[in-house]
Amino acid sequence: MELDKPWRFDDLNSKFHSGIVSRRLGKIGVLEDLAVAELVADLGSGRGNSTVFLRKICPRANIHTVDASVVNGTINETNKDLIGRNHKHYRKYLHNYFSDLIEDGKQLDAVLLARVPDHQLEKEEGYSLLSKAISESGIVIETMDTVLNKKVMQESFDVLYEDEVISEEFGVIWCIRVWKKKIKSSTD
Repeated sequence: MELDKPWRFDDLNSKFHSGIVSRRLGKIGVLEDLAVAELVADLGSGRGNSTVFLRKICPRANIHTVDASVVNGTINETNKDLIGRNHKHYRKYLHNYFSDLIEDGKQLDAVLLARVPDHQLEKEEGYSLLSKAISESGIVIETMDTVLNKKVMQESFDVLYEDEVISEEFGVIWCIRVWKKKIKSSTD
């Protein structure tokens, strides 16, 4: 990206996910799991920039994009083409999406949360629903300015990776946190 041109948020989002986040996922060894994931969700999908990244790392998966916003929750046409097959969009609040998924007997292999405020999960027992909606050993990728309640997440998930990324180029600080659902022992 050339610095003398004004940058767009979409460029930053794409560069952050395809470069920094992808390398971190490779380092901790979860890219192999994501490559065979069957059902994944991009929560707070907005216009679909992070969904394009999710399609690259989860090429076989059915992808659900979930965003309650009427304004920002519409996947743009370019991204629809890049996301391609096996994609379904839901304009719902997160707790409604999780409840419906659980009621249908489905579980997610992976979830990406980019730019999702914590208060969206605090509502209606969202953290509990997230845990129920994720398959055993399922992966949660928390990026950008999403900051989940670490104490609550640790009840159901182990932290595999945690870092803050400071971009001098764009002047932002974003987090990357990767969680893996705890496998329940037979004594639980």
